[in-house]
Amino acid sequence: MLDLKNKIQNEFLKLAKKYPLDEIDVSLLVDKVNITRQSFYYHYRNILDLVFDIYINRQILANNPRDFSQIIDDLLFYLFDEKTFNKKVLSSNASSVLENVSFSFIFQMLQIYLEKFSNDIEKRRFVARFFASGIAQEILYEFNERDFDKKTIKHNILVLIDDKIFKDAIIKLN
Repeated sequence: MLDLKNKIQNEFLKLAKKYPLDEIDVSLLVDKVNITRQSFYYHYRNILDLVFDIYINRQILANNPRDFSQIIDDLLFYLFDEKTFNKKVLSSNASSVLENVSFSFIFQMLQIYLEKFSNDIEKRRFVARFFASGIAQEILYEFNERDFDKKTIKHNILVLIDDKIFKDAIIKLN
């Protein structure tokens, strides 16, 4: 079972190098993998589900964040490591998958990072959710639409957000 899922994912990634993602449909994929549609649908609901599974298997590697810039570095490394594929995803109907993965990563890492400012988990969640949305959107915009490099994207984010902003946000929630 796992071998077939890997085979489907690998073939999808090969096709993604040749075609825009929105042109890859289940028929093309099952033909290339030499399986039935029923076999595909046993593992995935649709192509978006397959793309989501690919991202789940390619988790963003991160440790407990020492500082906010490390969170940005980890996400940027992830995006640029598979730059062509990620740009194709962002330019397709599957863009919401990468948007959600990016948001979730920043949200989770910010919650951990914000422990240095507050022990109140609800405050940390609120602040992390608020900032994670904007940060993820801006990073993906600068990565895909503006085609900025890692250094420029990181600089632009860090100019706008620093420890003082996070600390002030948590303090003001009292």
